[in-house]
Amino acid sequence: MFSQKLKERLDQFILAHDGRITKKLGGTPFKEADPSSEQYQRVLPSVKPYMDLTSDEKIALGMYGENVNQYYKQLNQQLRSPSSSKLDPETQEVLDYMKNNLLSAVTKLQSVSPRERISLTNGVETNVPGRFTRAVTGDFVDQLSRLRPGDTFVDDGFASYTDQDAPTLNMFLSEDRGAKNAVIELKEGAQLKNISPITEFSEGEHLAMPGTQYKLVSSDPKGFNSRKAGDLPKYVLEII
Repeated sequence: MFSQKLKERLDQFILAHDGRITKKLGGTPFKEADPSSEQYQRVLPSVKPYMDLTSDEKIALGMYGENVNQYYKQLNQQLRSPSSSKLDPETQEVLDYMKNNLLSAVTKLQSVSPRERISLTNGVETNVPGRFTRAVTGDFVDQLSRLRPGDTFVDDGFASYTDQDAPTLNMFLSEDRGAKNAVIELKEGAQLKNISPITEFSEGEHLAMPGTQYKLVSSDPKGFNSRKAGDLPKYVLEII
């Protein structure tokens, strides 16, 4: 069982989750949204799935989306390398709780395609198909570099992608000297679980489930230019 102090901390994720939903529906921290308002009626269909989650599922999503304690890093490390390290009993209990409820929550959410973007060329606006991208660093970059078109692999962790492109990707790239960076782009047609409406930060975050299998479609050693990290390898992957 969790300590009282930890329970109180986890309960804050429920308040934050519900507060974000209330704001989207037209409410404030001091006033509930008006169900008869135009904004409430317009937004309700898109946020109803997040409203219907259990308290435990709301907590798990909140734990995954926040950066203070970085639960998501511990969880994904354990999912990808189960024998890498032994954790203290309470930490292990927290991660098991988070994993089970995160799987339950994300399974309830509909898979979606990335939003279209508007491109401005010579003063003319055109709609450009959206794309899911992900910034990766460290050893995973080496793993990707060894792949050849047609090769497949399985990711046993939750993988976070954005539909917001370069500005968001740059936040997750390392500018340290000698750092290994790369960018993944999912082939058009990919669908992921959208958790961006209830995350702490506006990063257009979408999740791929543990056990997702990928195939390398193409790679370009200088396929992505980052103002933060320079020219980087880009790998186009297909979910299979």
